Amino acid sequence: RAESDASHFSRALESDIPELNTRVKEQQTRLENPDFANKDKMSGEARQEVLTVLNEIESDVKKSADDAARFNRYQDVLKVEPTPFEEVDVLKADFQGLAKLWRGIDSWEEKSQMWNATPFGTVEVEEITKEVMQFNKTAVQSQKAMPDNDVPKEWGGDVAQFKNTLPVVVALRNKALKPRHWEQITAMIGRELDLEDENFTLGELLGMKVDQHMEEIQEISGKATAEVALE
Repeated sequence: RAESDASHFSRALESDIPELNTRVKEQQTRLENPDFANKDKMSGEARQEVLTVLNEIESDVKKSADDAARFNRYQDVLKVEPTPFEEVDVLKADFQGLAKLWRGIDSWEEKSQMWNATPFGTVEVEEITKEVMQFNKTAVQSQKAMPDNDVPKEWGGDVAQFKNTLPVVVALRNKALKPRHWEQITAMIGRELDLEDENFTLGELLGMKVDQHMEEIQEISGKATAEVALE
Protein backbone atom coordinates (compact mmCIF):
# COMPACT_ATOMS: atom_id res chain seq x y z
CA ARG A 1 0.00 0.00 0.00
CA ALA A 2 2.77 2.44 0.98
CA GLU A 3 4.69 1.59 -2.22
CA SER A 4 1.64 2.06 -4.43
CA ASP A 5 0.96 5.42 -2.71
CA ALA A 6 4.56 6.44 -3.29
CA SER A 7 4.44 5.54 -6.97
CA HIS A 8 1.06 7.30 -7.37
CA PHE A 9 2.47 10.46 -5.72
CA SER A 10 5.61 10.32 -7.87
CA ARG A 11 3.65 10.00 -11.12
CA ALA A 12 1.24 12.75 -10.03
CA LEU A 13 4.07 15.14 -9.20
CA GLU A 14 5.89 14.55 -12.50
CA SER A 15 2.92 15.77 -14.53
CA ASP A 16 1.06 17.96 -12.02
CA ILE A 17 3.84 20.33 -10.97
CA PRO A 18 4.60 21.53 -14.55
CA GLU A 19 0.84 21.88 -15.12
CA LEU A 20 0.52 23.98 -11.94
CA ASN A 21 3.43 26.20 -13.01
CA THR A 22 1.71 26.82 -16.35
CA ARG A 23 -1.57 27.73 -14.61
CA VAL A 24 0.20 30.10 -12.22
CA LYS A 25 1.84 31.93 -15.15
CA GLU A 26 -1.56 32.30 -16.83
CA GLN A 27 -3.14 33.61 -13.63
CA GLN A 28 -0.29 36.07 -13.08
CA THR A 29 -0.86 37.36 -16.62
CA ARG A 30 -4.55 37.87 -15.80
CA LEU A 31 -3.54 40.02 -12.83
CA GLU A 32 -1.71 42.31 -15.26
CA ASN A 33 -5.07 43.25 -16.82
CA PRO A 34 -4.85 47.04 -17.49
CA ASP A 35 -8.36 47.47 -16.02
CA PHE A 36 -6.89 46.97 -12.53
CA ALA A 37 -4.88 50.17 -12.99
CA ASN A 38 -7.54 52.18 -14.84
CA LYS A 39 -9.03 55.15 -12.93
CA ASP A 40 -12.04 55.16 -15.28
CA LYS A 41 -13.08 51.77 -13.89
CA MET A 42 -13.45 53.07 -10.33
CA SER A 43 -17.14 53.91 -10.38
CA GLY A 44 -20.51 52.37 -11.20
CA GLU A 45 -20.88 49.33 -13.41
CA ALA A 46 -17.25 49.47 -14.53
CA ARG A 47 -16.11 48.84 -10.94
CA GLN A 48 -18.54 45.93 -10.60
CA GLU A 49 -17.06 44.39 -13.77
CA VAL A 50 -13.55 44.64 -12.26
CA LEU A 51 -14.77 43.04 -9.03
CA THR A 52 -16.41 40.20 -10.99
CA VAL A 53 -13.11 39.46 -12.76
CA LEU A 54 -11.28 39.50 -9.40
CA ASN A 55 -13.82 37.08 -7.91
CA GLU A 56 -13.28 34.70 -10.85
CA ILE A 57 -9.50 34.87 -10.47
CA GLU A 58 -9.78 34.33 -6.70
CA SER A 59 -11.04 30.76 -6.97
CA ASP A 60 -8.24 29.91 -9.44
CA VAL A 61 -5.58 31.44 -7.17
CA LYS A 62 -6.95 29.51 -4.19
CA LYS A 63 -6.84 26.25 -6.18
CA SER A 64 -3.22 26.90 -7.17
CA ALA A 65 -2.25 27.58 -3.56
CA ASP A 66 -4.11 24.45 -2.37
CA ASP A 67 -2.45 22.33 -5.06
CA ALA A 68 1.01 23.63 -4.14
CA ALA A 69 0.41 22.71 -0.49
CA ARG A 70 -0.88 19.26 -1.49
CA PHE A 71 2.15 18.57 -3.70
CA ASN A 72 4.45 19.55 -0.82
CA ARG A 73 2.64 17.03 1.38
CA TYR A 74 3.23 14.31 -1.28
CA GLN A 75 6.91 15.27 -1.36
CA ASP A 76 7.05 14.99 2.41
CA VAL A 77 5.66 11.43 2.22
CA LEU A 78 8.17 10.59 -0.52
CA LYS A 79 10.97 12.18 1.55
CA VAL A 80 12.08 14.34 -1.38
CA GLU A 81 13.11 17.99 -1.34
CA PRO A 82 9.93 20.15 -1.31
CA THR A 83 9.39 22.44 -4.29
CA PRO A 84 9.36 26.05 -2.98
CA PHE A 85 6.57 27.30 -5.36
CA GLU A 86 7.69 30.94 -5.01
CA GLU A 87 5.57 31.92 -8.01
CA VAL A 88 2.48 30.76 -6.13
CA ASP A 89 3.41 32.98 -3.17
CA VAL A 90 3.91 35.96 -5.50
CA LEU A 91 0.58 35.24 -7.21
CA LYS A 92 -1.23 35.10 -3.86
CA ALA A 93 0.34 38.33 -2.63
CA ASP A 94 -0.37 40.19 -5.91
CA PHE A 95 -3.97 38.97 -5.96
CA GLN A 96 -4.55 39.91 -2.31
CA GLY A 97 -3.16 43.40 -2.93
CA LEU A 98 -5.50 44.04 -5.88
CA ALA A 99 -8.51 42.46 -4.16
CA LYS A 100 -7.98 44.54 -1.02
CA LEU A 101 -7.68 47.70 -3.12
CA TRP A 102 -10.76 47.20 -5.31
CA ARG A 103 -12.96 45.75 -2.55
CA GLY A 104 -11.85 48.65 -0.34
CA ILE A 105 -12.91 51.15 -3.01
CA ASP A 106 -16.25 49.38 -3.38
CA SER A 107 -16.90 49.51 0.36
CA TRP A 108 -15.68 53.12 0.50
CA GLU A 109 -18.10 54.24 -2.23
CA GLU A 110 -21.03 52.74 -0.38
CA LYS A 111 -20.03 54.18 3.00
CA SER A 112 -18.98 57.63 1.78
CA GLN A 113 -22.25 58.09 -0.13
CA MET A 114 -24.14 57.42 3.09
CA TRP A 115 -21.86 59.74 5.10
CA ASN A 116 -22.09 62.52 2.49
CA ALA A 117 -25.89 62.49 2.74
CA THR A 118 -25.77 62.89 6.55
CA PRO A 119 -26.99 66.27 7.85
CA PHE A 120 -24.12 68.24 9.38
CA GLY A 121 -25.70 68.30 12.83
CA THR A 122 -25.94 64.52 13.11
CA VAL A 123 -22.49 63.52 11.80
CA GLU A 124 -20.94 60.98 14.22
CA VAL A 125 -17.38 62.23 13.81
CA GLU A 126 -15.62 59.75 16.10
CA GLU A 127 -17.31 56.70 14.61
CA ILE A 128 -16.74 57.80 11.01
CA THR A 129 -13.10 58.75 11.72
CA LYS A 130 -12.31 55.20 12.87
CA GLU A 131 -13.62 53.73 9.62
CA VAL A 132 -12.02 56.42 7.45
CA MET A 133 -8.63 55.71 9.08
CA GLN A 134 -8.96 52.05 8.07
CA PHE A 135 -9.72 53.02 4.47
CA ASN A 136 -6.81 55.46 4.55
CA LYS A 137 -4.47 52.70 5.76
CA THR A 138 -5.53 50.43 2.87
CA ALA A 139 -5.11 53.26 0.35
CA VAL A 140 -1.62 54.14 1.63
CA GLN A 141 -0.52 50.48 1.67
CA SER A 142 -1.85 50.05 -1.89
CA GLN A 143 0.05 53.12 -3.10
CA LYS A 144 3.29 51.75 -1.65
CA ALA A 145 2.72 48.25 -3.05
CA MET A 146 1.64 49.50 -6.52
CA PRO A 147 3.55 52.73 -7.21
CA ASP A 148 2.80 52.57 -10.96
CA ASN A 149 -0.95 52.07 -10.49
CA ASP A 150 -2.98 55.32 -10.63
CA VAL A 151 -6.05 53.80 -8.93
CA PRO A 152 -4.74 53.81 -5.31
CA LYS A 153 -3.38 57.36 -5.83
CA GLU A 154 -6.77 58.61 -6.99
CA TRP A 155 -8.63 56.80 -4.22
CA GLY A 156 -6.09 57.86 -1.58
CA GLY A 157 -6.69 61.51 -2.53
CA ASP A 158 -10.45 61.14 -2.00
CA VAL A 159 -9.99 59.40 1.35
CA ALA A 160 -7.44 61.99 2.54
CA GLN A 161 -9.79 64.86 1.64
CA PHE A 162 -12.58 63.22 3.62
CA LYS A 163 -10.26 62.46 6.54
CA ASN A 164 -9.13 66.10 6.72
CA THR A 165 -12.71 67.40 6.59
CA LEU A 166 -13.78 65.57 9.77
CA PRO A 167 -11.65 67.69 12.18
CA VAL A 168 -13.24 70.74 10.52
CA VAL A 169 -16.70 69.41 11.46
CA VAL A 170 -15.59 69.25 15.11
CA ALA A 171 -14.08 72.75 14.95
CA LEU A 172 -17.21 74.27 13.34
CA ARG A 173 -19.46 72.73 15.96
CA ASN A 174 -17.66 74.58 18.72
CA LYS A 175 -20.28 76.49 20.74
CA ALA A 176 -17.61 79.04 21.71
CA LEU A 177 -17.50 80.45 18.13
CA LYS A 178 -18.77 84.04 18.10
CA PRO A 179 -19.86 86.19 15.09
CA ARG A 180 -16.30 87.60 14.82
CA HIS A 181 -14.91 84.08 14.47
CA TRP A 182 -17.52 83.17 11.88
CA GLU A 183 -16.56 86.26 9.86
CA GLN A 184 -12.96 84.99 9.72
CA ILE A 185 -14.10 81.50 8.67
CA THR A 186 -16.49 82.88 6.03
CA ALA A 187 -13.76 85.09 4.58
CA MET A 188 -11.43 82.11 4.39
CA ILE A 189 -13.76 79.67 2.62
CA GLY A 190 -15.50 82.32 0.52
CA ARG A 191 -19.10 81.66 1.56
CA GLU A 192 -21.38 81.63 4.56
CA LEU A 193 -22.28 78.40 6.32
CA ASP A 194 -25.75 77.78 7.67
CA LEU A 195 -25.02 74.93 10.04
CA GLU A 196 -28.53 75.07 11.51
CA ASP A 197 -30.03 74.19 8.13
CA GLU A 198 -31.14 70.55 8.35
CA ASN A 199 -30.50 70.14 4.62
CA PHE A 200 -26.85 71.13 4.95
CA THR A 201 -24.91 67.86 4.62
CA LEU A 202 -21.40 66.63 5.18
CA GLY A 203 -21.14 66.17 1.41
CA GLU A 204 -21.79 69.88 0.84
CA LEU A 205 -19.11 70.80 3.36
CA LEU A 206 -16.74 68.42 1.59
CA GLY A 207 -17.60 70.06 -1.74
CA MET A 208 -16.45 73.41 -0.35
CA LYS A 209 -12.95 71.94 0.00
CA VAL A 210 -12.75 73.07 3.64
CA ASP A 211 -10.05 70.42 4.18
CA GLN A 212 -7.63 72.91 2.57
CA HIS A 213 -8.23 75.25 5.52
CA MET A 214 -8.31 72.57 8.21
CA GLU A 215 -5.46 73.96 10.33
CA GLU A 216 -6.63 77.59 10.15
CA ILE A 217 -10.22 76.68 11.08
CA GLN A 218 -9.01 74.53 13.97
CA GLU A 219 -6.85 77.43 15.14
CA ILE A 220 -9.79 79.89 15.09
CA SER A 221 -11.94 77.37 16.96
CA GLY A 222 -9.19 76.78 19.54
CA LYS A 223 -8.80 80.52 20.11
CA ALA A 224 -12.57 80.87 20.58
CA THR A 225 -12.47 78.22 23.31
CA ALA A 226 -9.52 79.95 25.01
CA GLU A 227 -11.30 83.34 24.87
CA VAL A 228 -14.38 81.88 26.60
CA ALA A 229 -12.15 80.57 29.38
CA LEU A 230 -10.76 84.09 29.87
CA GLU A 231 -14.14 85.86 29.90
